[in-house]
Amino acid sequence: MEEDFIYKGSGMRASTKFILFTICLLLIAGAIVIFFRMNKFNVKKIVTYEVGDVISFDVRDYITNKPFNDKEYKLNIDAVSYDNENRLTTVGEYTYRVTMKDTIKEGKIIVKDTKAPKVETIELTLGVDDEYVIDDSIASCDDYSLPCTYIMESNIDTKKIGTQDIKIKVRDTQNNEATVNTKLIIKEGFSLKEEKVKNIEPKYLEPSYDDWNKQYVVKYAGGLDPEDSENSRWRYYEEFINDKNNNNLSKYLDEKNKGKTIKSSEVIAVYNKYHYIIGFACRATLSDGTTTYLTNGE
Repeated sequence: MEEDFIYKGSGMRASTKFILFTICLLLIAGAIVIFFRMNKFNVKKIVTYEVGDVISFDVRDYITNKPFNDKEYKLNIDAVSYDNENRLTTVGEYTYRVTMKDTIKEGKIIVKDTKAPKVETIELTLGVDDEYVIDDSIASCDDYSLPCTYIMESNIDTKKIGTQDIKIKVRDTQNNEATVNTKLIIKEGFSLKEEKVKNIEPKYLEPSYDDWNKQYVVKYAGGLDPEDSENSRWRYYEEFINDKNNNNLSKYLDEKNKGKTIKSSEVIAVYNKYHYIIGFACRATLSDGTTTYLTNGE
């Protein structure tokens, strides 16, 4: 008698097929949702920077969606203040706009300052009973939120000959603080006022340029208190300014630039370490695009 062999099918059960179908459907639906979310145009309500940061011009840093093609998006940050190196210079709140076809959306750029000032001090020498001004101990305060204010946190005695350790708290306009330490030297027979005038070593420029070649258009034999507006030595600076206004600057070109045309120029104050003016420089841009410093030959 022949035996009949019956093979049972190995197909999936209906319930399993339903579960797999449901999972596939959910995955497809999720992919569709993600796709539309990625391409639904919207902007960030707030973009935050620290003052001094380099601002981004990439529209993807301002929109919440992740488009496959961002060429259709146009970013407008004209309201924001930044310098030639694209560094943010001013604390504040600004409006930015992103345009996509006919749709315009706005957000806020907030520039904040949370960094303490960078302060350089000097070891100041005074004569006995000289008047002490706290600013004289400060060589520089580098900060985006100027001016800096200074608070003495030590007791000083200008009658006591010798060296005193002093502590100064420095605060910017955003109330960021730094504490610096320096020394105060009291010396018999010394006059700080006379030293401020005698010191003719250049310490810094306003405005500052690293390429200054130590050429002057006005050079003083001693320091000039910038607050002393009645001082006769201002006359030399005024004479140069009059020449500048009359566009008669060619006589101040050095030998290698004689005969060239000056396109524009900028007057720069040269200071000693006591913040006294010891002269003026002039940075000129020539018609060929190069820059040079004018000189009166001294």
